[in-house]
Amino acid sequence: MNLLCSPAYNALLPRQAVLPDGPERQALIRESQRIALAWMPLVPLLHPMFAWVAHRRLQGYKPHPFLRDYFRYVDVDDAA
Repeated sequence: MNLLCSPAYNALLPRQAVLPDGPERQALIRESQRIALAWMPLVPLLHPMFAWVAHRRLQGYKPHPFLRDYFRYVDVDDAA
């Protein structure tokens, strides 16, 4: 689904979707990004980054899909 209503942008999407990875496809992607940025109706203020670590002593860690309560059920097993 495309919410940007630009004929130039809309023409690029199906073309790049059928190309294999390579310089021609990358050029079409860059051009579609350039058009999207020019018409962007909002400004992204942040881009959240998430990092998870794992260790055999860390037990019970399961990242929630949208809450940021990362360490509610985490425990460190001293025996491991």
